[in-house]
Amino acid sequence: MRILSRLSRLPALPVQALLLGGAVLAMGALSSWQLQRHLSEQLMQQALSAEQLQVQADVAQFNEALSEAERSVVRLSALMSDINTTGPQARQAAARFDQLVRRDADGAWRSRVETFQPGQSAGLWLPASAAGTEVSRAFFAQAQTTVSLFGLGVSSGILENTWVLPLSGVELIFWPAKPTFIRDAPADLDYRSTDWVQLTAPALNPAGTPRWTRPTYDPAAREWLISVVAPFRQSGQWAGSVGHDLPLRDLLRWLIRLDQQTDRLTARALYVVSADGHLLVQGASTAREGARLPASHRRVLAPPPGQAEVFSLELGADHLLVARLPRLNAIAVY
Repeated sequence: MRILSRLSRLPALPVQALLLGGAVLAMGALSSWQLQRHLSEQLMQQALSAEQLQVQADVAQFNEALSEAERSVVRLSALMSDINTTGPQARQAAARFDQLVRRDADGAWRSRVETFQPGQSAGLWLPASAAGTEVSRAFFAQAQTTVSLFGLGVSSGILENTWVLPLSGVELIFWPAKPTFIRDAPADLDYRSTDWVQLTAPALNPAGTPRWTRPTYDPAAREWLISVVAPFRQSGQWAGSVGHDLPLRDLLRWLIRLDQQTDRLTARALYVVSADGHLLVQGASTAREGARLPASHRRVLAPPPGQAEVFSLELGADHLLVARLPRLNAIAVY
């Protein structure tokens, strides 16, 4: 009661003074909010710029790995082309062929179960018709040693396997991640009509340069793959294809370096989309077949400003970083 009685004896403040004081307080609050908002926007822009630089570094490293894959497949092509299928060395190799494979109940020739070591050597499967000549036996025996050594050297990078697909319909493959691949490949499997072989044909690739396939499903491996391929020759003629595969399931893992995945502040890989709008990878897994980019994100397919490799894009409340992957004809979105 004493407090109230004292307040009642204070002189009344003019209404104008009260309004002026309130206005000053309101202006101060607004100014403080605007300052905080300005600082927040600055910090956001700094964070986006830092992440854009990091994504550029990651994409540059990934593109260099793709360049090395192209150089690797050229070296493998040269080694396959250098195999000599005549002479004493070839006859010895042909004699060794029967130690590598045996004929299974379905008629196909496959690497022997008792001697085949998927993590250390390349596996071989052939249709019954492909093992009949000494020349083919000499080639496969020599190629098996080369592909084994070559595969051991490249499988620690973004590439998961190394293979040779001769025009005879055979496959010789080093794929440590798929130890049962040779057993899983059916006797009638034939890759000759696929991009893995046809992109190396002289009619489509007269210069014999490395090419990247479209995402392709391998029914034996049960994997979606993007592959780099190159032709090899025998006796001066196109004899088939050599290649390495990059599984789609690993694409985002390589676009964000492993040592950076735990300390990212804002950038998070969302998806990889082909230039025609088909989703390749979404989140941490391969996108379902036929999945397409949502209409709300179509702007990521537009030409980049100034041909930038990585650029920022705002879609509503989302701040996106868009990275071009020209070799794969695709776009990664963070």
